[in-house]
Amino acid sequence: MTKRAGVFIVIEGSDGSGKTTQLELIQQRLEASGHQVETFDFPRYSEPSSYFVKRYLKGDYGSTNEVGPYTSSLFYALDRFEAAPQIREALEQGKIVLCNRFTGSNMAHQGTKIANAEQRRGFFIWLDNLEFEMLRIPRPDISFVLRVPADISEKLMAERQKDIHESDRQHLERAVMVYDEMTQLFPKDFQRIDCVRSGQLLGVDTINTMLWEKVSPLLPPPAQIAATPAKVPEAIAKPVAEARAQVAAAIEETVRPAAEQPADTHLTLENASNLLLQRIQSIIPDVHVDYPDVPAIYTPANLVPDAQKEFEAGASTLLGLYAKIIAGLAKRGVPADQARQTAALALPVALAATIRLHVTEPRLEELIVHLVNDTLPEAQTAGANLFAQAIKAGTKHFTQANQPVKRAAPTAVKALADEFLSQNHIGEQPAVQLIVVWPRNELDLVADMLYEHTNLPLRTIQERIADWAMGRKLAVFEAYVGDAEPGRALEKAHYTWDLLSPFSTFCVLQQQQAEALELQPLTPRFGFDVPQLVDEADLGDTFEKCFDLSLKLFSTLQQAGHQIEAQYATLFGHNQRWKMTQNAVQAIRLQRGAEAYDSETRKLLAQMAERLTEAHPILAETATAANPAAK
Repeated sequence: MTKRAGVFIVIEGSDGSGKTTQLELIQQRLEASGHQVETFDFPRYSEPSSYFVKRYLKGDYGSTNEVGPYTSSLFYALDRFEAAPQIREALEQGKIVLCNRFTGSNMAHQGTKIANAEQRRGFFIWLDNLEFEMLRIPRPDISFVLRVPADISEKLMAERQKDIHESDRQHLERAVMVYDEMTQLFPKDFQRIDCVRSGQLLGVDTINTMLWEKVSPLLPPPAQIAATPAKVPEAIAKPVAEARAQVAAAIEETVRPAAEQPADTHLTLENASNLLLQRIQSIIPDVHVDYPDVPAIYTPANLVPDAQKEFEAGASTLLGLYAKIIAGLAKRGVPADQARQTAALALPVALAATIRLHVTEPRLEELIVHLVNDTLPEAQTAGANLFAQAIKAGTKHFTQANQPVKRAAPTAVKALADEFLSQNHIGEQPAVQLIVVWPRNELDLVADMLYEHTNLPLRTIQERIADWAMGRKLAVFEAYVGDAEPGRALEKAHYTWDLLSPFSTFCVLQQQQAEALELQPLTPRFGFDVPQLVDEADLGDTFEKCFDLSLKLFSTLQQAGHQIEAQYATLFGHNQRWKMTQNAVQAIRLQRGAEAYDSETRKLLAQMAERLTEAHPILAETATAANPAAK
């Protein structure tokens, strides 16, 4: 199948779920971002191709039970077949095609007529083959299903004229059930969006934000977007304008005449959050970071108005409490730098900074692709911004024709994790767990230690030392490990750690072993510890207020549909779960450099040293020699 330039998105859902309203809002957001959009509303009642559909819905051919699912599906399929050339042309032109209902509506509504689940699945497969194989109708990239229970749908439709489906309460209930079934059977094609919580229909803006968060990762990179403004609803005008302005400004720079472009050896991201910084440092650890003298907080651009207002108010309160903690520590004689470092644990990861990267950084292209494909909107905008600046700087790998590739969001694994892994509390877990150790016996590395000092094949060395006494092997091991610089043989040994520590500690270690670290989504739900300095200064209550407020903001953002942006509300002092994979050389270097770290990081390294000693005692003795906390 030929790869198309555009994206085909369908909004499905039970009757009365607000599909039309949401399609219009998404269209306005897309156009505000500069995308060309083509919309379709099925069935197309104003077109001759809907003749049989209109007669069917009026009951001219009988009741819904008298007209079988296969027959009625043909009526709708022919209407889509007639529209197929227009859809195909729009996609070939690179447009975003938005459809209000498509094949999924047939699957759901006609599927209600089939009681047996296996027979219903056979109908789904038949319909898929009819439309996308036999009739060659373009297949949507994704269909989003707005889920609203039948009782609420019925209330929402009370004032309008109903067709034979909408007037049947049992049909509405079964349609919701079949839509649920479709999202479970075909998660790559149908994604469910729950529009009701605690029996209450969410606000239009909240649902739209939830939908936009799923739509935006499917779109082409922002750097490809033309800077053409469009009118948007007041509820989303400001966040869209701010996000668009950042990208448009960067793109505008790329088309300036070369003579007007000042030479610069750095690429700069202003007002970047530490959540974005963490993503950048996962690829390029040694970026230059500047914080303003007066701390500032980054506000996500796409928050719904109520959530944005509460987030900004909460951020302001956190900055005030941060200043209070610093003042209290200073009164107790704590040095200024130490006071700021301790108080910073109560700041949110939305803390803003200026990030600078050198234009010749060899991994810059990898970073930009990584950011453009991130689920975090701030990261996507930053990727486009860096790409635009790289073009301006004349970097040879970056041209307008070499746009970063936008990949489809990896939703399949997440869907399976959500389905099969319970997210319930599992009880208290050790903060440091050594999950994988290889080799189990560290003396198995002796043959590799001897390899560079002989001309024998490795297998021969292994066979000859198999019968050596333990003392002889130990002598070789100690002599090898005792060298000032760990040898290559130790790179074969490796460890995988599952760790729980303050986010600030993760950030410290990320700068040392960025590629080996894997962080789960940030959350305040793993708790925090009150630093001893804070307790001694009688500031514990103030410190804890920050974390109470953070949890409240986190929950507010989640309830507003901002699952990804909720991470901005977590604090540097919140414990986070992350994974580290390292070889023995990296483990030794990390432990030997322990004294250079802050007390919290030294404490974590000491706990890791304990687990390392249990697994590989000889190696650990050398590795931890310079870390007093490990003894």
